[in-house]
Amino acid sequence: MADSANPNDLSDEDYSSAVFEQGGSLVINLSGVQELKFELIPKGIYDANIDSVEFKKSKNSGAWMYEFVVELEGGQYDKRKLFTYASFSQKALRGTKATLMRIDPVIFAGEFDPAKLASEGTLLGKKIRVKIGHDEYNGEQVSRISQILAAAGTEAAAAGGTSGGGFFSS
Repeated sequence: MADSANPNDLSDEDYSSAVFEQGGSLVINLSGVQELKFELIPKGIYDANIDSVEFKKSKNSGAWMYEFVVELEGGQYDKRKLFTYASFSQKALRGTKATLMRIDPVIFAGEFDPAKLASEGTLLGKKIRVKIGHDEYNGEQVSRISQILAAAGTEAAAAGGTSGGGFFSS
């Protein structure tokens, strides 16, 4: 059912048998479609970039936060995307500062408008590294970003911006 290059790809033939029009209505038949599965990314440090940033309120805490979509670069997991969060809550602010300084020590050195930065796309494409760990979700092991690190060769990395614990709960 799937392309051998990516087991999550659906062939044109399989898609046509699952989604089609009949009598002017759209018909969906998912019985022959396998559920999307992601291979667990091994724990480690990976090169990445910021693919998207949204400034919003956490559904859990009500605190403002950044929701980052991070795209891995290179290797077997190239283009794989993962989510992580940086909360502006009182409890998380110190960890969030450490994280943001690793992303860009110039932008986050002083006062900034987080909504404006997100909407302008200022952070998109920023090179970073991420530390991948594992968590359990719905009884399955899943990959998660446990820490954002400065990209190799950056001012933040040279200043020691790759150590310390990050706090990424919303």
